[in-house]
Amino acid sequence: MISIKKIYLTALLALFAILLSAPAFADQPQPLPKEEADQALLTAMATYPDWKSVEFNGSLQYPGLPLKPSVKIYMVKDSLIQISARAPFVGEVMKGEISKSGIIIVNKFKKTYCQESADNLLDIYPGVISDVQSLLLGRVVLFGTGELSPDNCSLVDVYSAEEAGAGPEVGAEWVMVPPQGEGLIDLSYIYGIAANGRTSELAFSLPSKNISVTLDYEYGNGLTLDGTYTKGSNITSLSLRFNSVKWGGTPVGQIAPSSNYKRVGISGIFKF
Repeated sequence: MISIKKIYLTALLALFAILLSAPAFADQPQPLPKEEADQALLTAMATYPDWKSVEFNGSLQYPGLPLKPSVKIYMVKDSLIQISARAPFVGEVMKGEISKSGIIIVNKFKKTYCQESADNLLDIYPGVISDVQSLLLGRVVLFGTGELSPDNCSLVDVYSAEEAGAGPEVGAEWVMVPPQGEGLIDLSYIYGIAANGRTSELAFSLPSKNISVTLDYEYGNGLTLDGTYTKGSNITSLSLRFNSVKWGGTPVGQIAPSSNYKRVGISGIFKF
């Protein structure tokens, strides 16, 4: 089921996409004055401690899965993301990693694997590992310039969430709008930021592809990420519920497939 928060943020994203490309009107939401915007940006950045490695442990909920697998994610800053999924009564069913040397995913249940060089991906998007890590940690990312920082925060427009029409519906105090995509990349995206500086929502869309994605962040003893991917009339949702997020942690173990595993393409690796 799509939450009310996702509906509001998706609608707000569409509104901002129209307003950002339209002439200014008197009743159009206006960015906060610089002093207020700077305070909001500093509040958000204050929640971003430096780190070297981190481990997430939790579970995955996905429609159609007969079981709810447990999930472990291990990351080394700017260089490595590993994931391992285990099913009840079965054990580890899938593991994979992305690093600067390549991408590998192993389906232990079907004894298949997919392995590709990361060269093409990193040529197209050099900061992909760092940006994915920042999003998993609930941080604002400016696609093309990286995680929100003193070096790029001047590029972000900050709005009062209430005046922008978001407010309590997305658990936000502010709406942050980075530079939007232009030319060949028609990406539009916005963040909802809570009063304590934590990211509450991310929504982005690619209108030319009829694609929109929302991420809903909820914090407690751990972190819950509820995601919805919409393409046309097709909607897919999943939920990652991490009951443990700790700095440091340990890798998921060796990723290399056994010698009797069959190599398949990326579309075949997720067939069970």
